[in-house]
Amino acid sequence: MIQVEDCFYLGYVKKTNGVQGAVELQLDVDDPVKYKKKESMLLMIKNSLTPFFIEQFSVRPKTVLVKFKGVQSATEAELLIGTSVYLPLTDLPPLKGKNKFYYHEVIGFTAIDINLGKIGIIKDIVDLTAQPVIQIMAGEKEILVPLIDEFIVEVNKTNQEFTLNTPEGLVHMYLSES
Repeated sequence: MIQVEDCFYLGYVKKTNGVQGAVELQLDVDDPVKYKKKESMLLMIKNSLTPFFIEQFSVRPKTVLVKFKGVQSATEAELLIGTSVYLPLTDLPPLKGKNKFYYHEVIGFTAIDINLGKIGIIKDIVDLTAQPVIQIMAGEKEILVPLIDEFIVEVNKTNQEFTLNTPEGLVHMYLSES
């Protein structure tokens, strides 16, 4: 049985579409077309990932229309509204280029500032509306650094190090006693 830790979040079921049981998915990806040839998707049903096989898949502006096998009516499709959609990590397309990474890959990496040295361990990357933020734990203290290309010096996957050049005072703001 596949676990959520072995998957990546693809999006969620936004609403039904028509009377035949089709749904609109809101995908959290740059290019939904890359997922058009998938045979199935995993939906989080009652805290368990459940495979749903795809009958039809079409990309629309900002959403994707999907008809899952076995979902025959709008009433059945309504039960899926708000459901999270996942795919196995093995389905992620490879990234090309220097310092390219998926968020889940750098969790647990040592965060290093070029001026301050080791500042902590990356706990999470929080994808906020304005911009993603790296959540770094320095002992019990939390440091939040905007995930901006200009701040990233190097992502060393071999050594599990994430080197940053943070603006002066940003890290100290979190570490100072107040």
